[in-house]
Amino acid sequence: MKKIISVLFCALLGMSIATAEPLTEGVGLPVKVLAWEGRSGQVWLSYNDPAYIAGRHGIVARDEIVQKMSEALDKISAMAVAP
Repeated sequence: MKKIISVLFCALLGMSIATAEPLTEGVGLPVKVLAWEGRSGQVWLSYNDPAYIAGRHGIVARDEIVQKMSEALDKISAMAVAP
């Protein structure tokens, strides 16, 4: 059986971008990161970029927060996959 690990984070930053009514962005927040092993044994790291979540749910006037969330995910992802 292959291993799957799901990690939740950025909850506080994520909730500070909520602007839509109803709060449909709750389906994408908090940000989730999925680490999974493919059939070949390669490990993958997957997540939805906060900019995608913001666009999908019509979140506006939160560009600075969305950018910070994206940068944090980039840094955490780079550390997670570093040898």
